[in-house]
Amino acid sequence: MTTAHPLPIQSHTFFDSPQPSAKLASADIYDLAIIGGGISGVSAALEASHTTLKSILLERGLETSVATTRANSGIVHCGVHTTQGTLKAQLEQKGRRIFAHLCKSLNVSLRRCGELVIARNEAELNALQELQKSCAALDLECSLWGPARVKLEEPNLAIDSIEGALSIPETSVVNPFELCNAMANCAMANGVEISCGSTVTGIRKINGLAEEDGDALVESAPKVIFELRISRQGSSPIYLYAQTVINATGVDAGSVTELLKDATPINITKRRGELYVLDKNLKDVVTRVIFSVVPNNASSKGMLIIPTVDGTVMVGPTTEPLGSTGSNMADIETTEDGRSTIFAHAHALCPRIVPEEIMYSFASARAVLPSNDFVIRDEDGFIQCAGIQSPGLTAGPAIGAYLIELVKLCYPSHRMSSIVKPPEAWFWYPITSRLCRTALDKRHGLIEKDLNFSKIVCGCECVTEADIENAITEGARSITGLKLRTRATAGRCQGSFCSSKLRKLLAARLGVSCEQVCRISHNTPMDKAYPSSTVDVKLYRPLDCSEVGIRASLVSNLLFGPKHTKESALNAFSLSTKLVQCIHAFDLVVLGTGPAGLGAALAAYDTNPDARILVITKDAYVGGSLMYALHRSHNARDGSTALTGPEFAVQLREDLMKTGVITILNTFILDSSYNTSRKLFTVKCMSANVGQLEISAKAVIFCLGSREKHRFNAAIPGTRPYGVMTADAALRSIAFDNVLPGKRVVIFGSGDSGLLAARQISISGGQVLGIYEPESHLVGNSQYLDLLTKEFDIPISYNKSISRINGQGVIESVCIAPVNPLTKGVTADEAETVACDCLVTSLGTLPQMALVKGMGCKGVSSQYCGLLVDNRCAVASDKLLYAAGGNLHCHPSAESSFAEGKLAGFNAAIDVGDTARSYNPPSVNLTLSETNRSDIKYFMPQSITLSKRPTDKSGETFIYFKTTRAMANVRVTVSTTSTGKVLATEKFREVSPTVVTRMVVSNSAFQDLVPGVNITLKLEFDPHEFSVKVVDNRLLGVFSTAIPVLNGAKPHIIVKNKTPVPVDRMSSVLKELNATPAIQVEAPVSAGQTVLRNVAGQTDFVACENIPAMK
Repeated sequence: MTTAHPLPIQSHTFFDSPQPSAKLASADIYDLAIIGGGISGVSAALEASHTTLKSILLERGLETSVATTRANSGIVHCGVHTTQGTLKAQLEQKGRRIFAHLCKSLNVSLRRCGELVIARNEAELNALQELQKSCAALDLECSLWGPARVKLEEPNLAIDSIEGALSIPETSVVNPFELCNAMANCAMANGVEISCGSTVTGIRKINGLAEEDGDALVESAPKVIFELRISRQGSSPIYLYAQTVINATGVDAGSVTELLKDATPINITKRRGELYVLDKNLKDVVTRVIFSVVPNNASSKGMLIIPTVDGTVMVGPTTEPLGSTGSNMADIETTEDGRSTIFAHAHALCPRIVPEEIMYSFASARAVLPSNDFVIRDEDGFIQCAGIQSPGLTAGPAIGAYLIELVKLCYPSHRMSSIVKPPEAWFWYPITSRLCRTALDKRHGLIEKDLNFSKIVCGCECVTEADIENAITEGARSITGLKLRTRATAGRCQGSFCSSKLRKLLAARLGVSCEQVCRISHNTPMDKAYPSSTVDVKLYRPLDCSEVGIRASLVSNLLFGPKHTKESALNAFSLSTKLVQCIHAFDLVVLGTGPAGLGAALAAYDTNPDARILVITKDAYVGGSLMYALHRSHNARDGSTALTGPEFAVQLREDLMKTGVITILNTFILDSSYNTSRKLFTVKCMSANVGQLEISAKAVIFCLGSREKHRFNAAIPGTRPYGVMTADAALRSIAFDNVLPGKRVVIFGSGDSGLLAARQISISGGQVLGIYEPESHLVGNSQYLDLLTKEFDIPISYNKSISRINGQGVIESVCIAPVNPLTKGVTADEAETVACDCLVTSLGTLPQMALVKGMGCKGVSSQYCGLLVDNRCAVASDKLLYAAGGNLHCHPSAESSFAEGKLAGFNAAIDVGDTARSYNPPSVNLTLSETNRSDIKYFMPQSITLSKRPTDKSGETFIYFKTTRAMANVRVTVSTTSTGKVLATEKFREVSPTVVTRMVVSNSAFQDLVPGVNITLKLEFDPHEFSVKVVDNRLLGVFSTAIPVLNGAKPHIIVKNKTPVPVDRMSSVLKELNATPAIQVEAPVSAGQTVLRNVAGQTDFVACENIPAMK
């Protein structure tokens, strides 16, 4: 196991003004200055660390390898696609031969996956034979495959269009950012200085040292030295002096060369390459890098399908010429044309690859010379390293060695023997081990040494708090730096759930606020921002692995009521030091404590009080999404008052504590499986401060909710700046951190979450510039829009889409384009640019289904991408597996989700207690009427389970549906398909494509059905009358917000106003509330307690949650 050690604190030899050479001492001059922290510059730095040369690397970005290096394909090429006889080919072969040793020594993941070059016609088959000859010349193992072998090895490829393929096992993949930063850290540890946030803006030659301290001529003094002028954010220019300079600035090599008078010009042309990373659903779609045959005169290796070391698959890159201008946003933005081109090619090779599977995308510019070769040469101590395009990553280590050999030649021969360090004076500095890359049976070793390995921060990528801390120790200075080192925020939710925690961890270590972390510029000096002398960094936090220690840690995560004692709750678990397990299988495990999960647990206990029930949540609280639902639309027990989400959660927690249910907090679910012979589920978890936890259960209910679609789900092109987030992430930022997402905010999408986020941002002091909806109608609740219009006059525009996102580092603007209401096409040419510092997306939700799909559910509906389910919330017929809430579909309210959870809990408890149950009960299918196939977007359940148990007959069935258009005065009928016998009917004033409609049917309606007699759902117009619809104005001037709380277990508390505030007085109330220093609320605080009185002379505020005092 490799653990983190802090990088050395370095003091650079910089000057505040230009220095006459006569005043410079030898110690003031660097032997070597490397400009550029990409793969070439860092490789040179690593090679320089083997010498006694005083060396420094200057990088303009916040960290090394943040430009072209981080955004390439990560392929370690075998060399067969490179024109032989070139410097590029020579260094590629040398580089690939040392790659495995380099990666192993630095603890960098390298995957030798091999490559497959596909031929789809006779001419391409002939080209494969030529490639085979090239492999022989390079001593590379290879073999020609026919279509049958290709189908066997790569079954997901479009076999019908493939004539043959060439397999070359030598090709590997690596994470280029990880490798580059490991090399940089190793160079630093061995004495090379690295200064980030340092942009070289001037280079000139000056006379070297002639004498020192008035003594005789210094024999080794250079005749000429280089003066480098450096710009750093927030300070005047500084100056550095060096005997030799390496220009390794990639696409900027030409402009940097121009800074030096009389230097030979470098004519760089930029080519942009876009790459798209696919969802982990497709992680095994290919096992090798897939090439196509390209013409001999092609400018690139073509578009590829690339498995990565991190378990994803990439497609791309494009090759788009950008000219030779300086670096700008065009270098790093993705485009609609690029996406279309890549996916047309990838889909033709592999039909499973479609744009809908994009998880995220990125782009960067490659530096190309007219010769299409590398240029590495010495010009009197100014050493050029230019045109390092593909295979620059593969050649990188060899490029570094080549450069340092040129540097050595700049020094007198008598110094050569003293330049190279003895072997014992140099050491490898491997990067830390990450939990997700550690075998299951080895993970306890990490947790023993650092208990923060038991605290999952990013669930999508299984990133722990220790991984984050170690990444910061090793140089991460931004959210992007953490992502590239650990993959936190790189998963399906794109940081919606974990970015808040990452901000807190990074802010604490950098000694800045959360707001400052979000806005750190890409050229902030690294050595200035970190480490902070006021921050005590404790690297090792060993876990107490004694039984007493494990008991103490576990009980701190358990939540139980008076029906349990501490001992009885702990007695459910076997307290092994390496793996905590339950002694006996639980009857029922509920996953998640949102409204559906709490409803399931409460109903299951009420139905079967003797059942052993466990609830698992990743949070430190129960309530799930209720805790950041600050609007008042949740019903109290008596239905008399509209509650905020936190108040509703407090109420449900109180109910839960009256039961015999045990809840385990701070516990992340890693995996789940089902043993057919034992008829038991196994749920594998990671519990904070405890470690690995394994739970067995007879039945499982999934209530893990959903995630919001992000910008990549909507295929919005442009750059990838900070400040783009989902509405849920914005609401969490306000509720949990009291951090405003932005001051000038654009909302994309008019779903409920977007409308609520717009209101909450306005309440918290931000300005919402507008809401832009691509559809022709409102998607969310019209009541929420009414509040926004009356309280804050926020405009909404329909048939408008975001066509591009702009910004380097931080979002600067968005382009808003019209949408054709018929074709849904976006007219990007007619877009207007809106300056903003935050874009909030509200584009719908996707169920969190990965774990339940792995347990063997019935399948996924093609209509709404949710689980196939019956009327009892069962998602499997051969096991006791259930789902409710956002895990199934988007609910119109928390109450609806709660009710569905109760239905699932009721049925699961009945099934667990029924020892004579059938694991494959008979059922009938629910289908749509032929006349309604174009009217209904989706419906559920898809089947009705037939049972003769009295408990089932007395229950209810919920039928949910969403229409494709708004319809008024609708009668919904459920009838037998063959005979038309009406089983149930219900009338609705209106149904809408924006809100899910729920029809409640008594199970007794289905008691006479037999298997094979299917039933049909039908909608038809019915001119019945309803009472006049009353507009509900109860929420006008009624709001909630987060304010600081002193000495509390949480730093902020949710409060709400007791009485409505007139619209014309809201601004004064909000101004006083948002004046943080004026607010003084001290813990402990109880829900319902008045904490602020007569704010702005208008209203009192009461607490919506319980905040105990800090222990």
